[in-house]
Amino acid sequence: MKSFWWDLHKRAFWFDLICFFLEFFPGESGTLIRGYLIGCFFSSVGENPRINRSSYIYFPERVSVGDNLIMNVSCVIQAAAGLQIGHNVSIGPGVKLWTINHNFMDKSQFISQQGWSPSKKIVIGNDVWVAANVLILPNVNIPDGCVIGAGVILDKHVDLIPYGVYVGNPPRLIKQRV
Repeated sequence: MKSFWWDLHKRAFWFDLICFFLEFFPGESGTLIRGYLIGCFFSSVGENPRINRSSYIYFPERVSVGDNLIMNVSCVIQAAAGLQIGHNVSIGPGVKLWTINHNFMDKSQFISQQGWSPSKKIVIGNDVWVAANVLILPNVNIPDGCVIGAGVILDKHVDLIPYGVYVGNPPRLIKQRV
């Protein structure tokens, strides 16, 4: 009972509770309701955010989104180091955005006991489409107008150019949007 009392005083508890109940709102109206209510926990949110069912956001207070965000089903966002999303961004189903990593260099300790390594935020520009099942790792900057094809893995070593269309692993530019 004592732990429940303490949970009531944590912002994360209320976020989890709201997300649980928001799963019951179907259709387009549900995406708008989720976008509005979950957006209240973001550091800043533009107009008309739409978030589909079965998506979860860790550290929503470190997320900043622009106007007209569309987040499809089953997305997982871990934003401990920060996440900035521009205007008119579409995020496909199953996308994972991860801003931190485990420490693992000390072999005298279990990896699970070594904590997290400091990382840098993910920045997604305006007019970007991130297709299904993309994994975006810490310190990635996606410039304006990019299309990231299904299943791509982006890490800090990938240099993307504005309005490029990227597919494969490692990601390669296949064309420029005109």
